[in-house]
Amino acid sequence: MEGLVRREDLERLRTLLTQHKVAVVTGEIGSGTSFLLRSLENRWGGRTVRIPYHRKEAAIRRSGLEIVLAGLRSLGVEAFAGELAGESLTDFELASTVLTALHSAQIPDDTLIIIPGVDDMDDASQAAMGHVLRRMSDHRVRIVVSARQITGESPFDGIPRLELLSRGHAEMIELADRTTAGGICPASGRIAVRAASGRPHALGLILQAMTDSQRAGSFAITIPVRIGPEGASMAHEIVGELDDDLEHVLRMLSLAPLTSYSALEREIPELTVLVAELESRGVVERRGSYLLVTDHLVRAAVHWSMTGSLRNVFHERLAAACARHHAQLENWHRSFVSVDSGTAGKLAADALEFIENGLVDVGIEFIERAIALGSEIRRLDAEFTDIAEVLIGRHEFIFSSRYLQFARGSNDCSVSVRARTLSIQLGYLQTQTLPTRVISSWTRDERSAAPREVAELQLKLGQLHCDRGEVLDACELLKEAESLEDHFTPRERQLRDGLKMSVDAARGDDRLALARFAELSGHEEDDLRAEYLLAMAWALMMTEHYDCAQACLGLLPRLHADSSTWVTEAACMEAEIAIRAGQIGHALGLIDSLAGAPNAADMIRRDRLLYLQCWHLLMSGRASDAERSEAELAGYAIKTRNGGLLAALGALQGHYLLRVGLPAEAVLQLQRCDERSASELNPNKYRHEPDLIEALIRLGRREHAALLLKRLRSRTTRTPSRWAEDAVRRCEALLAPGQQSLDLFQAALRAHPESLHDQALIHTALAERLVSLGSASRSRTHVKIAESLFEEIGAGPPAVRELAALPHAPDPPEVTRPELTGLREEERVVAELVQAGLKNREIANRIFVSLRTVELRLTAIYRKLGVSSRTELMARLAGTPRLATV
Repeated sequence: MEGLVRREDLERLRTLLTQHKVAVVTGEIGSGTSFLLRSLENRWGGRTVRIPYHRKEAAIRRSGLEIVLAGLRSLGVEAFAGELAGESLTDFELASTVLTALHSAQIPDDTLIIIPGVDDMDDASQAAMGHVLRRMSDHRVRIVVSARQITGESPFDGIPRLELLSRGHAEMIELADRTTAGGICPASGRIAVRAASGRPHALGLILQAMTDSQRAGSFAITIPVRIGPEGASMAHEIVGELDDDLEHVLRMLSLAPLTSYSALEREIPELTVLVAELESRGVVERRGSYLLVTDHLVRAAVHWSMTGSLRNVFHERLAAACARHHAQLENWHRSFVSVDSGTAGKLAADALEFIENGLVDVGIEFIERAIALGSEIRRLDAEFTDIAEVLIGRHEFIFSSRYLQFARGSNDCSVSVRARTLSIQLGYLQTQTLPTRVISSWTRDERSAAPREVAELQLKLGQLHCDRGEVLDACELLKEAESLEDHFTPRERQLRDGLKMSVDAARGDDRLALARFAELSGHEEDDLRAEYLLAMAWALMMTEHYDCAQACLGLLPRLHADSSTWVTEAACMEAEIAIRAGQIGHALGLIDSLAGAPNAADMIRRDRLLYLQCWHLLMSGRASDAERSEAELAGYAIKTRNGGLLAALGALQGHYLLRVGLPAEAVLQLQRCDERSASELNPNKYRHEPDLIEALIRLGRREHAALLLKRLRSRTTRTPSRWAEDAVRRCEALLAPGQQSLDLFQAALRAHPESLHDQALIHTALAERLVSLGSASRSRTHVKIAESLFEEIGAGPPAVRELAALPHAPDPPEVTRPELTGLREEERVVAELVQAGLKNREIANRIFVSLRTVELRLTAIYRKLGVSSRTELMARLAGTPRLATV
């Protein structure tokens, strides 16, 4: 069980003992304090003394201190031979007695004294032990005690403490896998972890009680889990003492994952009062018309404390109580006392309904019960696929995979093909990879026997290929599926339209996507599948209809609120839309909200999340922090054979390097992207070509840049893109010489690019060109406009650094303006710095005053100059000569 101890916890405890000689370890029941102390004891180099104490002795005053002295006699018989005398002794004096004995005893160096459960002692002993620990100065001894929790009123408050917190889900899953040496299937591990509720000690006991077949999950998973006598004792400590009535309620509730309140109230008239007491103990919860035991360890202990015959008696009573009003719960209880050929099917149908209504754990327990009845398990294959599909949408990948394994062995061709389709979709969500030879992953017999299911397989495969940028494969699959169009239902028609929209968008064609978007209002909301909305949003995004794409994604949380998988995909796409639209600050905020993504084992679309993380770090100016994420993304792309992901990373890195003034390094990354995207039809996909052209121009490689510009014009003609047209204009201006370039820059601005980011890039390039042509004073206006635009869109350090690198025009001579003579000198200084583009906090730092002082001076300036905003002040000061030097 020492494998349940965190190495870092053990090291922190040893550090506390080295530095302070004493330490308190706190943790709730089952958090692993006993394992930690045992591990420390086993690894201690010196002598150890463990002093056991039982809470039943707490009724005797000073019993705790007496037991401590008795335990210490092994260190020095004479020193600890005396008894505690004198009822009038204070806590301080009692502590002095113990400390005197310690100092006088012949104790070897590096002795460790362990006192578990010190907070169970009587009050007098706790108070005295608190004094002992605070006054401990003997260099030969280390003392560690454990307690459940330390409050501000505790005698042990203020003593160096190590708190063992409840462990997270991912850590508990890893712990279960490590404890069993990988011998537990993911589904069984998930059930064990759920029952342990973050308690490593409880998890260890649950895993010990599991048989090999239960760990393997080859048949039905036992729920509630078995926990053994020690686990039952732990559960008893959690729930506390129970009278007969409370125990009876818990027994009834433990029989099912949830219980009808009204049905149970017919059995127990005083239920309201009893439930209130159990709720106050944190083990029972009321959800609508249902009751359930929220602490799975308590439920397991109570459930297995009953004999099988007693459980069946209660099942009979509850089945009768649920009759006519709660058919699903009646089916559950009947399955234990009266099984027929239809029982398993009823439970499976009930499981699907519970999962669709958001009660996933309840649904899983129902379907596992159906499997346990499974003499006719093959009859459930269709239900397995239905349940797996709903679980995929709810990010329950482990259990969806489990039920698809059952369904793939079906003798029904339509079921086995559908299970294969869902397995491929599930695998792609987790790894973004597709199985080999996917084009021929169906047979002629399957195509003949299950044409609709084969068409669904082809359409979903096509959508996944399109997502990877493999458009030709997607087109071939679309053609194959359309040959089965006579068998389509509305479900397949939506999949077909989604794939056609994606293929068209990859070629710059937005007609179908816009037409289907316009038809959304005519659909019944229940008919709009999440995959269809995501495909439509992607097509609209790739054809630069960003508002429409966002509106489409906005439907997902409302129509599929429980489908966390698709909602997460939508959130990733929304961040990409913001990036493409040039809304830098908004994109940064959206990516921040994705920081709590699921754990790596169940991560949805790891490719997108890693890319967005890299983009966030680079656009925040944290290039050194981004290196690790970039390496992880590159490794993941190689592992999944995703050349498109490597191309996107190269485009991102090249863009950043160009903006921070490293064109040579930028060219290296951008050329790699160019090589990997040679077959890409749409220049809007990776958007690397304008950056590559600009970087080549900066390096003096104008002929190469001209060739790339010619290619970009040609691609833009074949695949229309408003963004690409704006980029072509900017690149033409960058490549042109002298006055011609200025005219082209002005023409690019008159075209009014929709993206403020693109406008800012044009102003930045124009300012740089004006400086190079000797018109530094004219460049100031464009620098200020670019700064204002970058600030408006929330652009970070890369954009600021690019502007800062531009040469500044020489200061014009000082001129007095009559309309500003009413300002005091300190107000004139603030006005000048506002004109220079500084923010209030920057002004405060520059002139060594508080932020509040700057705000007050600005208010006075507004009043005296008759303006009402910073924008109006900037307009009023535009062209104003420099007023003062700061």
